[in-house]
Amino acid sequence: MNYIEAIKYIDEIGMLGSVLGLESTTELLNRLGNPQDKLQFVHIAGTNGKGSTAAYIANIMALAGYRIGRYISPTIRCYCERIQITDKTELSKTKTTYITEEAVARHLTTIADVCNAMAADGKAHPTPFEIETVMSFLEFVEQGCDLVVLEVGMGGRLDATNVIKNTQVAVLASISMDHMQFLGDTLAQIAYEKAGIVKNGCKVVSYQQQPEAMEVIKTVCEEKDAELVITNFESIQHEEYHVDGTKFDFVIDKDNEWRQLEIRLLGKMQVKNAAVAIRTVLMLKALGYAVTKENIYTGLKETGWNGRFEKIHDNPMIILDGAHNEDAAYALKEAMDLYFKDKECIYVMGVLADKEYEKVLKIVADKAKAIYTITPNNIRGLKAESLAACAMQYCDNVRATDSVKQALQLAIEDAQKDRMQEEETPIIVFGSLSFHEEVYLAL
Repeated sequence: MNYIEAIKYIDEIGMLGSVLGLESTTELLNRLGNPQDKLQFVHIAGTNGKGSTAAYIANIMALAGYRIGRYISPTIRCYCERIQITDKTELSKTKTTYITEEAVARHLTTIADVCNAMAADGKAHPTPFEIETVMSFLEFVEQGCDLVVLEVGMGGRLDATNVIKNTQVAVLASISMDHMQFLGDTLAQIAYEKAGIVKNGCKVVSYQQQPEAMEVIKTVCEEKDAELVITNFESIQHEEYHVDGTKFDFVIDKDNEWRQLEIRLLGKMQVKNAAVAIRTVLMLKALGYAVTKENIYTGLKETGWNGRFEKIHDNPMIILDGAHNEDAAYALKEAMDLYFKDKECIYVMGVLADKEYEKVLKIVADKAKAIYTITPNNIRGLKAESLAACAMQYCDNVRATDSVKQALQLAIEDAQKDRMQEEETPIIVFGSLSFHEEVYLAL
């Protein structure tokens, strides 16, 4: 297969549907020689914050001189973004490259032959996510990665990524209600599924979760004799928030005082994610990885992550965010209150139909001067008209639009009118990550 044929193959396989479970991935990897067993992992589960926490860790460890593989989902810019390699450059910066189209075609050709053989033997055909997970392992081995920062797709216990054995540190980012149809309808059930990535005797670093989730995580770690470090957010001090970056102190104890840390990612949640990343890197250091204090300071400062309360335009200011569930909506509201305390905002919003979009609207709508809705280019995308009908319960100025480009044009026109009369109104674009690339291209 060439690259176009390979992507078509993935699309066609997607029609078969998907199921949680490790059987197909395990069988596929067995037939390919278990490449995952040649790799070492930081495995990250959670509802929100997985991506930015992973980005911090990858950047810091790359600056320490390690070749870092990253597997992420969903992607924003292109298909190849899901499998990344981060290295240290000669100028002591980091450089991230994506898997090449040639490598995608080559790996998927190999994997497709094995999948067909599995089907011929009466076994279930692996799903796209299972296939892509296996492809990432093949690529990371081929690229000689020293460490892989691996993000769970959904849940944890039965997620395809949980076939790995060599977990150096299991990281549990913020856990909240999402994917309830698959993971359970209580926070305790969801936490149990997320904590399923904890292996016997491994090290665990957790976000400071809600009590119901924290209790489950503690129990799982005790059962698996896994050392647990809970990131204490009371140790975060002297935060200075600005729309161009954040400074803060993180004082763990008298021997671990991190003063005047700087991050580019915005919002209070990103400070907490950075704290989780620091605890994870310190755990890796205790395991024998050579990491300096400078690596941590520089790695945090240089980390960027698309679509997480990201300022993407000035005059008017446009912020892009991925808030699509209740917990992320609270984080978005908190960030808007922090940076735009006394201002109303203009929203451009698009969501998937299976998300709790009414809860999201209820949380953020009180700062909305106007809401423009779009239909994400996704088979699960909620129609702009349906989202607008829901939004009208919370805001009087709502309009369904035909495209991301039209919604942005209308929002910018509104903001420019406001600038002529008074202080500029910020534009907040949020919801499903699936339409973010259209936003970048439209500006």
